[in-house]
Amino acid sequence: EVLKLLKRERHFLEEHLLSWVGDFFKNVRECDRTGYYRGWVDVTEGWLLLDLEQISKMIDISEF
Repeated sequence: EVLKLLKRERHFLEEHLLSWVGDFFKNVRECDRTGYYRGWVDVTEGWLLLDLEQISKMIDISEF
């Protein structure tokens, strides 16, 4: 059951969130005059990539 949920979460990240947030983050970085939103974009992007990496590792370990 846990493995199934991890795979669903990875699919959601890869096929939904990460499929469009890169362009959105790029636009935010280009338009942000103060750096405030750029900081939030950097944190959010880092979190999403770390989440994907950790989920993938847990899936790999579970299937081993």
